[in-house]
Amino acid sequence: MRAVFRLLAIGFGYGLATIVATAAVTVLFAIVGEGNEFVEGFSALVFFFTMLPVFGTFVLKAWLPIVVIAEWRQWQSWLIYVVLAILIGILGAFLGPDGVVDAAPLAASAALGGLTYWLIAGRNAGRWYDRRSA
Repeated sequence: MRAVFRLLAIGFGYGLATIVATAAVTVLFAIVGEGNEFVEGFSALVFFFTMLPVFGTFVLKAWLPIVVIAEWRQWQSWLIYVVLAILIGILGAFLGPDGVVDAAPLAASAALGGLTYWLIAGRNAGRWYDRRSA
């Protein structure tokens, strides 16, 4: 039963982290701008809802192995999740659908997403099973 609750926490943590990271990217692109165009007003809302599934599917491919390893190795440090999320954000800047974009907003928003995931699911990684020495 603990494994079921753990899977629910992982799914909820991933979903909320994706929402936080996408919102952060929207705000940072509204402040910094992408090229010569600024994201503002209604276009920011459209950008958020358009990029949410894009970020969600891209990050899932990179984040799922991290979650599996973190559960197996019982990584509970916030720093691990933030650093790995930043690396995924930088990777996403170069492999995104629009080619190379500014990596700083993506890395910063990924750090917020990694921290959000840690707050919900990462800080209890691996606690759903007991390691017993034989």
